[in-house]
Amino acid sequence: MPPRRENSLAREIVAALAKLNLLNPALRANMNDRAMEAMKAFCHMKPPQFDGESSDPLVVDHWLSQIRKIFNALKIMEDDLRVSIVACQLIGEPNEWWELVLGVRRDARKVARAVNRTNEPDVENLTWVEFEVLFENQYFLETCREQLREQFEKLEQGNMTASDYIVKFQSLSRFAPELVAMEARKCRHFEKGLHSSIKLLVASQHIRKFSEIVECARSVENPMGA
Repeated sequence: MPPRRENSLAREIVAALAKLNLLNPALRANMNDRAMEAMKAFCHMKPPQFDGESSDPLVVDHWLSQIRKIFNALKIMEDDLRVSIVACQLIGEPNEWWELVLGVRRDARKVARAVNRTNEPDVENLTWVEFEVLFENQYFLETCREQLREQFEKLEQGNMTASDYIVKFQSLSRFAPELVAMEARKCRHFEKGLHSSIKLLVASQHIRKFSEIVECARSVENPMGA
């Protein structure tokens, strides 16, 4: 992204934070530089945008994972910066959804303040975790996550190559974390789904380290395909 565009986005973020009263006088002087620095670094990583057009729930999960990975790599940990920056990556309908979310939260907060309540949605203190929950509830429904978990539980290699099976296994495994939390259990589940012609040879090795069982499956299959 050209430097001029990066600077423009960074200024937009600072302006938005100031408008929401997120910048108190003590922080105002430093926040502009920090937001500019964070936005430039973020844009340099060429982050993907999200348009919400794909019906594949894995696309949604992958996008959020990529954004999270970039934030972690750049050590952008501040909630206000994360939320403001990620909002710049929402385009089309997702951007309209986000504007609606913010509008509803602002209106609820105004009503709460009018009657001296403070437990209503607070736009100023929206955390990254809260954004993730809102986003997933809108674009990655619990029913979709359950379906992906079931796919993982029933996953078999079938006609896939060992490499394709490994990729599919890793992609779906995050939807059933308790099944892969322990290396030995993860290996057993992986082994169970292998094609019978590979499974017997792999099982005979009694491997209980995932990186090793993956390499074993590949090495067993390669001579067969040669």
